[in-house]
Amino acid sequence: QQAEAMKLTIKSKSEELSAARASLQAVEQERDEACQVMAGMQVTQQQHEELMTDVQDKYNHALHQLSTTREHAKSEMNELKDREESLSSATVQYTSELARADRRRQESESAAR
Repeated sequence: QQAEAMKLTIKSKSEELSAARASLQAVEQERDEACQVMAGMQVTQQQHEELMTDVQDKYNHALHQLSTTREHAKSEMNELKDREESLSSATVQYTSELARADRRRQESESAAR
C-alpha cells in the first residue's frame, strides 16, 4: 500500500512538472510571437519595453514555478526514499523478531515434550 502511495505521489509530481514545463513552453511561445509582431510593426521604444517587461515577467514567473515544483518534487522524493529505507529496516527487524519468537516457541515445545 505504501509503495503504491509512493508511486501515486511520484506520478502526481511528474504530472505537475509536465504541466509546469507546458506552461513555460506556452510563455516562451508567447514571447517569441510577441517578438515577431514587434519586428513587423513600428512601435515606440516605450511600447516595446513595456511588452518585453510583461513577457519577461511571465517567463520569470513560469521559471520560478518550474523551479519550485522541481524542488518540491525532489524534497518529496527524498522523504519517500527515507520512508522506504525506514520501512525496509523495520521489516528486517520485524522479520528477525518473528524468527526469534518462532525459535523460542519451538524450543518451548521441544522442552515440553
